[in-house]
Amino acid sequence: MTRMEMPPTTPQGDLPLRLQHLAEAGGLINVFRMMLRSPAIASEVVGLGAVQFAESTLTPVDREIAILTVSTCYDAEYESAQHDPISRAVGVTDEQRAALAAMEWGSACFDPAQQSLIRFSASVASSPTVPDDVFEAVRTHYTDRQVVELVIQAGYYFLIARVATVLQVPIDPPADDRVFKAGLTVAAADLRQ
Repeated sequence: MTRMEMPPTTPQGDLPLRLQHLAEAGGLINVFRMMLRSPAIASEVVGLGAVQFAESTLTPVDREIAILTVSTCYDAEYESAQHDPISRAVGVTDEQRAALAAMEWGSACFDPAQQSLIRFSASVASSPTVPDDVFEAVRTHYTDRQVVELVIQAGYYFLIARVATVLQVPIDPPADDRVFKAGLTVAAADLRQ
């Protein structure tokens, strides 16, 4: 049960354009619906998520491993449920998803680059600073741009996690990667404007 009612579904024409695109693409999931209490902010949150899907230089597998890592750190069941099918679609294995859910950051199912990404993402999610050895390890495998993208992504998913956990947003897990595809649709529409 949510702590506040979901906003009523409004005609798409009443939504900011970005949210109209998201709704048309089938990506107006419960966490974004809850944010409709503040439509302009919801639109910007959706835009930031979409551009991360479309423009990040992380591989899709690394992006999803990092998202599932911070989701676990944030105790965000909603986020994990949404990204389970997305991560599966891009190639994250069942063994890797299980290791992340169990916080087995050093599991042999991850290569050394992924282990550094996981330790870095977990550190960003758990503390205001990152130990030097963790920072240097991730920079061995990832570019400065990718390191910055990981920090931004961790912050973005903290926002999503807390909207979902604090407001007790009901999970509406997709059976596929429709939310990812909807994000790409939004990013493409933004780029055309």
